[in-house]
Parts: sequence; structure tokens; C-alpha cells
Amino acid sequence: MSRVRSWRYGISSRWAAVLLVATSCAIPRDNTTFSLSRRGLSGDDEVFASSKDLRVAGLVSEGLAFANNGRLFNAEGRLRQAYYLEPTNDRIAFNLAVIANQLGESDEALSMIEALLIKQPRNPNYLQALADVLESRGEHELAKVKLKEAFSLYKAAGNAPRAAFVARSISNVSFGTGNEQEALCYSYEAFSLAPTPQQVSAHARLLVGLNLFDQAIEFIQTNKPLAGDAASFHALAMALFAKGDMKAALEAEDNAVGRISQAPELAQEINSAWWIMNSHVSSESPATDESEVKIAELKEGAIQFVERQPYELVMWPADLRRELVTATTVS
Repeated sequence: MSRVRSWRYGISSRWAAVLLVATSCAIPRDNTTFSLSRRGLSGDDEVFASSKDLRVAGLVSEGLAFANNGRLFNAEGRLRQAYYLEPTNDRIAFNLAVIANQLGESDEALSMIEALLIKQPRNPNYLQALADVLESRGEHELAKVKLKEAFSLYKAAGNAPRAAFVARSISNVSFGTGNEQEALCYSYEAFSLAPTPQQVSAHARLLVGLNLFDQAIEFIQTNKPLAGDAASFHALAMALFAKGDMKAALEAEDNAVGRISQAPELAQEINSAWWIMNSHVSSESPATDESEVKIAELKEGAIQFVERQPYELVMWPADLRRELVTATTVS
């Protein structure tokens, strides 16, 4: 460690050797008390970070990296170790609560978030996390109340991206509980605050889910510069299918398929919709072994998509959803 410090602060190798000998027996037996430090201008040591701090920082960093990659159990393990070492660290407690809730441990998550809110009752991040916990527990209306509190705080602070994100969450909860007007209101608010491709496709998809097909088509066409992603083309294809324009629907879904790399989480859904729509448009090309294999793969993917009963199916037009279910249950 002396050699490393000597290099950073320009100490010669000769003096570094002397320092190494002079300080070698001073290493504490308990490494939690050891710290990286240098002499300050006053002559006192300025502590950079104890080995415990470094250990905690490493655990948190690993935990968040695991969480970002979807490895929630690994993330929880790292964060629990960090929380054990620093039980008063609110940042660790917050992240652990979020992960715990995602793993179904809502009681523990609720307790941790409520404790954090006692300290900072107007922290919008905590309110949003509390809403997620309440939503997972089926307390939808109370979750919506907390989301609206967070939305107001973000909006008042001028944080439009976060306010838009929360508005989208409010819209989703409202749609799920049957409050269609509120869902539309907050959905458009989300788009107005953050007119991004993601908000365009989300609002268009909601319009399709509410059977407002003409409005969905018009909205996408009006915001065409922002509607070039896979999700927007998929929403457009569903609206066109519901209107009976099969050729245009398939063309839009073709565009969605060609952009699946932008939204891999939608791959199975988009491919399933393309498979159904393609069956409505006759092809002049004769079937080949290769095309038959491809169709078989698409059907298998569609079967898997239907069997897991995804929430996304609720947003499909009734006719398209009915045809998908029928096509995947026929022997």
C-alpha cells in the first residue's frame, strides 16, 4: 500500500522503501479499522475510505449490476451483505427494498420503505417505491394515491422525465382498475411532459387497448418522427388490423419485426401478431421447407406467448386476440 501511495504522491523509491519498513508492523489486526489516507495541510490524516467502506461500495456496485441484468437473487444477496455491514445506510435500504419487492417479499419491502418515509416523507423516490409495493400487494387505489403524490413532487421540481414516468405508471394502474378516462388523461400527460418514442408507443397502445383505433392511427401519424420504433409500428399494425386493413396492418407489423432488436422484450409478442396477420394476406410464393420451418417456429413462439397469459394481451384488439388464441389451440 505504501508503494502505491508513494507513486501517487511522487515519493522516491528510496524513501518508499524506508516508509515500507517503518510502517510494516503498524498494520492493524482488525482490517475494518484500516483506511487509505494522506496527510492533510493541518498535519492530520484525511481518511479516504476504510476497508469496510470499500467492501460495502463493492457489494452495492455488484448488487446493482446484477439487478440491471435481471439477476435479482444475486442482487439481493449482495445488497443484504452491504445492509448487514451498514444498516443505517438509506441508499442501501432503498435498493434492497426495491429488489425484495420484485422477488415477492413485499412485507419486508413495505417495512423498509415506510421506515425511510418517516425520515423523508416527501421523497418522491420513496413514494414511488411504496406505490410499487402496494401495487404488488393488490392495493391499487392506495398505490395510485402515492404515485400522484410523487408525480406532483417531480412536476413541481421541474423533473419532467421522472414526472412523465410516474404519470405513465398512474395511467397503467388506472387502466387496470377500469378508470379509462383517468388512464387517458395521465397517458397524454406523460407524452406531453416527455415526447419520446417510448411515450408515443405507450399512448398509442393504450388507445388500441381502449378500442380507439382511429385515434391511435391519427396519433401515430401526427407524431411520425417519433413513431419509428418497433413498439409504435406494432401498435399501428394492431389498430389497422382492427379497422380491417389487413395489408397495411401486415406492412406495419413487418416494420415492427424489422426493428425487434430495438425492443427484444417485445419479440415474442410482435412475432405472434405477425404470424396471425400474415395468415390473412395470401402469398404468391409457394411454400418451401424453409418457410414451413419458420412458420412452425412462429407458431411455437405464439403458443408459449399465449400460455404465459401476458398482460400485453389485454391491449390487443378483441378480434386479433381471439384469432391468436384459436390458432394456438388448434391441433
